Formats: sequence, C-alpha cells, structure tokens
Amino acid sequence: MKYRVLLIFCITLLTNAFAQDTTFVEYGKATCYHNKFEGRKTSNGERFTHKLLTAAHKTLPFNTLLKVNNLENNKSVIVRINDRMPKKTKAVLDLTVAAAKELGMIRSGRVDVQLVVIDSVRIDSLLQNIPAIALKTKQNKNSLHSTQ
Repeated sequence: MKYRVLLIFCITLLTNAFAQDTTFVEYGKATCYHNKFEGRKTSNGERFTHKLLTAAHKTLPFNTLLKVNNLENNKSVIVRINDRMPKKTKAVLDLTVAAAKELGMIRSGRVDVQLVVIDSVRIDSLLQNIPAIALKTKQNKNSLHSTQ
C-alpha cells in the first residue's frame, strides 16, 4: 500500500515538472570574453576557446541551451552555458568571440540582449526530488537501509 502511494506521488511529481511552463527569459547586457581566457579551464572543467558557441551566466545550470537575441539588430545565436560569471558583474552573459560575431556585436563589445532558455530540464535534476525509497529495487533495498 505505501509503495502504491509513493509511486503515485512520484508520477505526480514528474508530471508536474514536465507540465509546468518552464520558459526562462532574461534581459540585460551581454559582453564578450577577454582573449586572456583562451585555453583556461571554465567552471565546468572544459578548456575555454573562442571558437565555440558557449557562454558564461551567473546562475543557469551548465549545459543549458540558450537563445540569445541581440535587441539592437535582431540577430540571434544559440549558445551552451559552460562557465560562471562573477555575481557582482552587471552584464547577464559573457559570450565567446564566435557567438559575438553571430550577434554582430564585435565592434560594440556590449549589447542589449534577450535570453531565452531552450533546454535546461534534465532527468537527473528531476530524480533528485524523488525520495530515496521510491528509487529502491530489490537489489539495493538493504544497502539503502544501512546508509540511513
């Protein structure tokens, strides 16, 4: 009986997670990374290169796909978040040179943008919200009790 209730709870949780309107939109200034970062490690451990369409954001999860719209010329680009920006920075996004070229912002270096999340829902983040008892199988049933 308690497993049936738990299963219903888990299904409801997952259904609600997928059913919610999870569109994230943000407005602000985008800047371009300085050349000194070329080859250094990003916050997620990758090597930084200006050749990729990647970006840094203050809070969005790593590997989030983000559509960046330049509000001054209506150009857009899709980037992947792989780095963090300092919290005190006024800009909302730091872009690679490749992404900045797509947006036509190389000369200005700083433009008004709209950020729209395309994909940030990952099953592993949803599973973190499910109680451990719901994820038990006959094989690991005893191991979960010994760690609690």
